[in-house]
Amino acid sequence: MYNKGIILEIKEKYSLVLKDDSTVVRIRNKENMQVGDTIFFLEEDLYELTKSRNTMKNKIIPILTIAAMLVLLVVPMVKNNTTGGVYALMSIDVNPSIEFELDENKNIVNVYGINDDGKTINLEELKGKTLEEGIKILEAYLNENHSDSKEGIVGFTFMNSISDDKYESEVKDTVSKGLNNTKFVYLKGTEEDVALAREKGVSLGRYEALADLDEDSLEDTIENMTVDEIMSLLSANGKDNVYLNEEVMDELQDELEDRTEDESDDDDDDGDDDDDDDEDDDD
Repeated sequence: MYNKGIILEIKEKYSLVLKDDSTVVRIRNKENMQVGDTIFFLEEDLYELTKSRNTMKNKIIPILTIAAMLVLLVVPMVKNNTTGGVYALMSIDVNPSIEFELDENKNIVNVYGINDDGKTINLEELKGKTLEEGIKILEAYLNENHSDSKEGIVGFTFMNSISDDKYESEVKDTVSKGLNNTKFVYLKGTEEDVALAREKGVSLGRYEALADLDEDSLEDTIENMTVDEIMSLLSANGKDNVYLNEEVMDELQDELEDRTEDESDDDDDDGDDDDDDDEDDDD
């Protein structure tokens, strides 16, 4: 069962999290955790103190609960003034695997690398910029360092049970125009998928690809597979995924039309042969 909470304080080995029921728990630290973030966690993520320290538990928790209520009044205001809060999450996999946390105005609240290649990129300059500006910077980096990346996966979901078709459409448009040299497939997930993806240490897009393929045997290898390999598997499994780039969709449509015309020509040829056979029979 998944629990939801807000990070109140990050310590050396664990973080204090305020759950929806107003209780405070300790969870093991994970990468990219920040004070004020809303997170999902499992029971096994809880951090247990030693017995000697547990003797103070009953005294500490009530104090922390009071402190948490005060923090709740402060943290959202700070977070909203600087970032507008996390409205949606988007991942991009081309070779570096990167995730963007976006606010309601499509500004980049946070951005971080998921795989080893993604973690080598200095993404700090993208924070606070609009998604359009961030994608332009990312495009320049990819052109210089990963010009061979021709296929990619975009994962997307809204946070806090939001649904906004116009927003989602504008995000798709920004990515497809900003990275128009790459053939992207678009996979949409849920908040729960974000928690599961982070548990596995992969991007939302890679997790959705694994779910789309429905292959349990790939669970331990999806993290190290290249995007090209994942795309090939999706294609081989006949998955009808949505491509972002209009050019790609036009190419697929043209290919389908050409294939239909070829089949039609073959049928006409067969018909002519039949007519010739009939004439020979009459003779």
